[in-house]
Amino acid sequence: MTRRGTHPRGFFGIGVYNPKREVNVGTLWRHAYLYGGSFIFTVGARYERQAGDTVNAAGSIPLYNYADIDSVPIPFGAPLVGVELCDDGAYCTVGDTCAAGA
Repeated sequence: MTRRGTHPRGFFGIGVYNPKREVNVGTLWRHAYLYGGSFIFTVGARYERQAGDTVNAAGSIPLYNYADIDSVPIPFGAPLVGVELCDDGAYCTVGDTCAAGA
């Protein structure tokens, strides 16, 4: 993990698909800030800066909004990783390729 303000090699962004509540976007922003994320994005919903952004993550981490998943510009060579919480999900660690039931 790198601290904010340092310049690690590479980047990452965190996104959510159709978030049900604004607090989910606030949590996303806060985690991106804490873990050194470069940006966050939403797909299918538009949200602005929130009052709950107590670390002012909105001042240093941009939020991008996209209408659908096909509109998300994936940088060349960057993998898109999807995470879904469900009852029959599989536990994964960094670098694993896993599928439910595996």
